[in-house]
Amino acid sequence: MNDTRRFGLGRAGHNTSIISIICMPSRDRWRKRYTSASDAYKQARAMFERTKATGDVVLISNAENSLAACKQEKDGLEIFKKDLGSFTRYYEFMSQIVDYEDKDLENLNLYGRHLRPLLRETEGDDDDDVDLSNVMLSHYRLSKIRHQDLKLQEDASEYGLEPGSDIGSAKARDRKDEFLSEILRRLNNKGRVNCP
Repeated sequence: MNDTRRFGLGRAGHNTSIISIICMPSRDRWRKRYTSASDAYKQARAMFERTKATGDVVLISNAENSLAACKQEKDGLEIFKKDLGSFTRYYEFMSQIVDYEDKDLENLNLYGRHLRPLLRETEGDDDDDVDLSNVMLSHYRLSKIRHQDLKLQEDASEYGLEPGSDIGSAKARDRKDEFLSEILRRLNNKGRVNCP
């Protein structure tokens, strides 16, 4: 029995501990593969640096190929994590419009929604990177960027909705950019003001 079917059975009882236990093997498999890919990437990078010092063209070429293969494996796991989040968001939006009548697809979506937060590179990623406990919001400014009326009419070609087409087309992000994005997200959440 695969994980999504077990998840569907565990969800039927609405037992959160069972749901968490069902997601753990997939999380462990992903984390093991990610750790292995990260270690292989670090070793390939160190090997590449050592071979550059030798000046041997053949060794440098082989080290470059090894480094590229290791980076591709690591990036593939990061892209899987992002695509899983994209799939769940898109499915949840579209399922409000279209009734798919497919329990397996619904179970996959719910499984992905519970699994995605568990796919972290190391334990404690969220808490150890940045301490925002001393940050306080002292000022904020609201500005009106633009005002636009949405007029959706069948006969007006200029008013329309573009369909979603970029689902699952993620690219691996730079770790530094991801770190800065996380800081901004946390600052925004900390300074969030409830507006009427």
